[in-house]
Order: sequence, then structure tokens, then C-alpha cells
Amino acid sequence: MSERPSKPNANAARKPMAPNAEPHNGRSSSGRLRGKRITLCVTGSVAAYKSVLLLRLLKQEGAELEVVLTHGATQFVGAATFAGLLGRAPHGSMFAEGLAGELHVELAKRSDLLLIAPITADMLARLAQGRADDLATATALCAACPILVAPAMHPRMWSHPATQRNVQTLVGDQRVGFVGPVEGEHAHGGKPDGTDRSAGERDDQTVVPGQRGRPTHGGVPGARAPCAPTGRRARTSPSGRPS
Repeated sequence: MSERPSKPNANAARKPMAPNAEPHNGRSSSGRLRGKRITLCVTGSVAAYKSVLLLRLLKQEGAELEVVLTHGATQFVGAATFAGLLGRAPHGSMFAEGLAGELHVELAKRSDLLLIAPITADMLARLAQGRADDLATATALCAACPILVAPAMHPRMWSHPATQRNVQTLVGDQRVGFVGPVEGEHAHGGKPDGTDRSAGERDDQTVVPGQRGRPTHGGVPGARAPCAPTGRRARTSPSGRPS
């Protein structure tokens, strides 16, 4: 099931934060990500609720944040939750009323990192195909900055040859890095073979290319991944959920 562009909503999007914008409430002035502009894209996985925690961690490290929610993401977590932490509404559509200019172009231009966490099998496929039919995919296609993705899906979906082909395509893009996935109990209650790894065992891992469980390429220089965005154990989305 493919992602459907959201209906226009006057409250679903705001102009991107200017480079010299004042710090938002809760943002550290001395964190490791101070001055780094990160656009966090959230897709339609059960793990989407963990992106709220990730947003808090990034703010605590001083990052300047924009949030993009896909239509699927809003089926799992509400825009109001992100707005409460961010201090303004997240972006949801390229076609929101009252929005001047091209939002995906502005977000891409002003971002030091595009972080898609969690990313579903559907979104991986759409990025690999070069699709640009919603705000998240259009921003990714337009971005010149590194793109970091954190997969979260059923283990059989992740291991499917089609998904692995899409992963290899994105790795070959030389701008897309992967964090995880780690194995753990999934949404249907099953537990795949392999060693479970908690988020605590992944804390403060440096974002460097070519290491297992870390980005294969990309990332913000000097940045660290606070944890797997899917949380204490990697949660996976039900089969067939949209991105």
C-alpha cells in the first residue's frame, strides 16, 4: 500500500525555520548538535511513537529541527504530540493553504541532515525509485545533504529480496546511510531468531560509515546516534501498513 498525499490543511505546515532562528524551548545551547539543522521525517510504522523520544533527544543535543509527517505516520501518532515538543506544527503536505514557495525545496536547502525514522519497506521502495509524490519523498529527492534512515518493519519484509535490492540501491546513492535495524520482539508478538540488542547498548555510537548497525554512509560530521529510533527493542510495523 503506497503513501497517499495528505489533504491540504492550513495548520499542517509552517514555513521552515530560518537559519538564524532563535532556539526553541528545550533546545540545548551547548549540545553536540548545536547549530545543526535536521529535518526529521516520520513514516507509518508502529515505531513512529519512538520518533517522539528521538525528537526530544535531538533537541537536548541542540539540533534545530523541522518535522515532516507522512499520511501513514499520522495513523500512529498525532501531529499535536510533535507540535507540543517542537513549539510549532509539523509539516504534512506540500500543498497546505497559505504556504508560499516550494516547501520541499526550502527544507532540503536548509537541512544539514535528513533523518527518516522510522522508515518502512514502502518508503524504502519509493526512495529507491526516485518518487516525489509527497513532502517526505520530494524533500529527499531534492536534498543535497546526507540522508539517514532507520528501518522498522516485519523481519520477513526486511529480508525480502525486493527490500534488499532497494537497500543496495540507496546505499549506492552515496548519500543514504542506515541505522539498524536491530532484532527484537515485533508488533505481532513474535520474536525472530538472533540476539536482541537494547537501545542502551547503542547509546552514543558515533555516526560513521561502514559499521554494522550504524550508517553505511552519510550523517552529520561530529554527530552521534543517541539510540536506535525504534527504542529499547526494535519494534516493527504490521505488514501492509503505508509509509
